[in-house]
Amino acid sequence: MTEVKAIDPIQEKAGKLFMQHYPLIRHIALMNAPVRDLRDDIVNDAYVSFVENAYRYDLESDVRPLLRTIVVARAKDHWRNHLRQLPEPIVQLLEVIQKDMELKDDPARFLTLDEELAALDACLSKLSPEARDLIQKVYFDGMTVAEIARDARLNPDNLYKTMLKIRLVLRNCMDKSYSGEPL
Repeated sequence: MTEVKAIDPIQEKAGKLFMQHYPLIRHIALMNAPVRDLRDDIVNDAYVSFVENAYRYDLESDVRPLLRTIVVARAKDHWRNHLRQLPEPIVQLLEVIQKDMELKDDPARFLTLDEELAALDACLSKLSPEARDLIQKVYFDGMTVAEIARDARLNPDNLYKTMLKIRLVLRNCMDKSYSGEPL
């Protein structure tokens, strides 16, 4: 005979809270999913994580920020798994560009990985040959900015500033692609 496990009241409450915010959770998962098809996997992973750790949380306060954090963390796990299929330099470059970019929770700003790679390629092609060469050396050839400056007999501080400006240009260009503006 199978033993019936009693439902823990705290975990039951956590499950109900999760379901109350289900539309928001699905939306956050969609906005952070590497591929749209993974949205439901992210939601399921977030549900399990939230319910299993319900004892750690104050379920009497607003749980929306907590749920958002959990969903984004599970989405990042899926991103890491998805990005393992790409060459490491591409992954590093995408991570740098996205690092400080705040994506609004607007479905129009969602890009699939293929669209994001195409946008990155378009943004890279708009850079000057010197900027593309610097990106090539740092992200694809594995050189540090200090090594490049030494080899080119340039001031490392100036080259770091140049690299920051290039990243800003790439972020702005990628941000345009997220908002649907022409590149």
